[in-house]
Amino acid sequence: RNEAAARLSDFVNSIEVHLMQEISVNSEMFFQALGELQELGYRMEHALAKTRALRALVASTDADVLRTNECIQRQRRRRRNLER
Repeated sequence: RNEAAARLSDFVNSIEVHLMQEISVNSEMFFQALGELQELGYRMEHALAKTRALRALVASTDADVLRTNECIQRQRRRRRNLER
């Protein structure tokens, strides 16, 4: 009976060692993946901020072009009216 208990204890010990090794390897991969995921999140936030800034610039540029176009059309109408 003692021999069976000793073999069982050795078996449990080897399982514990194996589990600890697996946890060590997998936890390292997990934390590496977590770090990469966080970096990706930061890059996405930066890209989103750039996209918002570019959209604002485009909207502003569109408004400027529209105002300029309206001004040109007013001046053309004025010129046509003066030519009559």
